[in-house]
Amino acid sequence: MWSMYVEHTLKEDKETVEAWNDDLDSILIFAALFSAVVTTFVVESSHNLKVDDSAELLRAVLLEMKAARNASGLNSGPPVPAAFTVTGSALRVNAYWFSSLVISLATALITILAKQWVNYLLAGLSPVPSIGARHRQYRIDGMHKWKLPTVISILPIFLHISLLLFFAGLVEFVWDLNMVVGTITAALVATTSVVYFAANIVAYIYPECPYKTSMAVFIGQVLSLMVAIYGKALVAFGVAWDLVRAAYASPSSRSTIFLTSI
Repeated sequence: MWSMYVEHTLKEDKETVEAWNDDLDSILIFAALFSAVVTTFVVESSHNLKVDDSAELLRAVLLEMKAARNASGLNSGPPVPAAFTVTGSALRVNAYWFSSLVISLATALITILAKQWVNYLLAGLSPVPSIGARHRQYRIDGMHKWKLPTVISILPIFLHISLLLFFAGLVEFVWDLNMVVGTITAALVATTSVVYFAANIVAYIYPECPYKTSMAVFIGQVLSLMVAIYGKALVAFGVAWDLVRAAYASPSSRSTIFLTSI
């Protein structure tokens, strides 16, 4: 009996582990490629956060020339450029892109760890069927207790957030370069975002919809949690309101309020 149980469960577990490994490999490849792309943009945009040495040297020379002209009574001369200041657009673009890069790299790291966690589920099981079955069940119980399937399903959501942050920074970066190109880029990003959110919302509303993603499942879990919290809050508010009414009610009506609250 133990041999049949182990053979059946291990077959299902291997299929699950292989499916998880395939998903994690896809996430890891996308995170690596996307991080490389974001790094290229970050290298370019980070120059807007620091002073250009050549520009500062030129400004210092012009200031010296202006001081010398003023001392000699000459007021004419080339204009001195203003001191370097970081623009708000540069701050926002770099904040978007650095956040996107950190989230993408963190996702890649967690994905590597998750592959090790998944492979551990079937590693080193005892060859004795009865002992191996207990080891397997012990690890499966721990997997559900520590929410390993939930962690794996959340990983793509982090990449989605990272991609949206990159798009936000890209629109503002291109907008400062050229308004026409920035408008086209913003329209394409907005269209992509609408399709993305619409697909997830439709997949949540219609259970038969095939557009199922981790985000759709996450939205469903969040909404279910909000509904549960809202229901508990209504019950707590009703009990508190009955207690307040009972505190200020006459002695003859307190028993009625108590009975109706029960």
